[in-house]
Amino acid sequence: MSSGGITDNFSRNCWWVMLAAALPLVGFWSTGLMDMDEGFYGAVAQEMISRGDWVVPWYNGLPWFEKPILIYWTVIPSIQAFGEEWGPRLPSVLAHLALVILIIRFGRKHFGEKAGLISGIVYGGSFLAALIGRLMLTDSLLALCFAACLFVFWESTLVEGRRRLWLMASSGALLGLTVLAKGPSFGIMFLLIVGLMIWRMPALKPRLSGGWFLGAAACLTVISTWYVPAWLAQPDLFVSEFLVAQNLGRFQGGDAAHQTPLWSYPFYFPLVLLIGLQPWLISGIRGGLFKKETRSSPLHHYLWIWFLVLLGVFSVSGTKLPHYILPAIAPASLLLGAVLSERVDGRRLAAVAGGWAVVLSCALFFGVGYWYRTESAELHSVIKE
Repeated sequence: MSSGGITDNFSRNCWWVMLAAALPLVGFWSTGLMDMDEGFYGAVAQEMISRGDWVVPWYNGLPWFEKPILIYWTVIPSIQAFGEEWGPRLPSVLAHLALVILIIRFGRKHFGEKAGLISGIVYGGSFLAALIGRLMLTDSLLALCFAACLFVFWESTLVEGRRRLWLMASSGALLGLTVLAKGPSFGIMFLLIVGLMIWRMPALKPRLSGGWFLGAAACLTVISTWYVPAWLAQPDLFVSEFLVAQNLGRFQGGDAAHQTPLWSYPFYFPLVLLIGLQPWLISGIRGGLFKKETRSSPLHHYLWIWFLVLLGVFSVSGTKLPHYILPAIAPASLLLGAVLSERVDGRRLAAVAGGWAVVLSCALFFGVGYWYRTESAELHSVIKE
């Protein structure tokens, strides 16, 4: 590389970034399902396979509406195609890598090649994103769908005519997939982001005219592919358990196992992000992440609104787990990529990113393996029985 560093050959360096992002995922197949969530999802997927039921999740012979259907719709064919060793976690791995690609492409288009590559490095090298990408959880799929929805929505503000209608419909369909990945709360968060965007940037309002009906129709169509047949199959449980208990109830703190003290609310997720975005966050702050001149463009405002809405909503929610904040790492990665691209030497960054990928890979491989052997083997054997 020359002094230009990381963008001497974009295609070559894009492959290099993807390799650095994939390295921390190596060995995802080497341990069995670990915590309670992985165990439940694995057991539900196996029971759905044995029943031939693609609509109602089942656990121990009873309907189990704790999570929406998208994780099972991706995991079931993966298990059938690749077996029980690779299959359960492969959708999360692919979703993680797919989001790295989307971040690179979006960052390259709007901030430049170097910023796009660095944004991909930040997301792929995030401790939290890489850890969740190794596990059979809903969050990597959720982060991919929600980020794709908001990327496409932004693109719709930049074009006119049929192109805008097509992008609005695509954004709505991706929002529908987001709801199928986690629940209707992300539909509300999408509206909050768009509403704050219009309030903070009224000049963008004329760009948002038209396409809303198509977007809403596409969203509802995708959602109805599961919500309608699930409600028809189990109307009482679907409403009481999924819509009320698992969505409204969790936000209000109904999940006692995942509650935190009230005093911790303002600090919980900022601390998770402080740890999960290292070593890039400190460099970004030193480079002027919070300075006014680094967040003056409409796109910077949009990314900050996206990030802060998720941080705010999850901070006031009564139920908390570290990986809930994962969808906020995509906009944070782009903001950091834009700052670091102007202030960090390409060669130095490439060396740090490569070294960090190796360190992160070793830490996750041996750390997850140690956790499985010492804390999760008995749980895994019980669930497998």
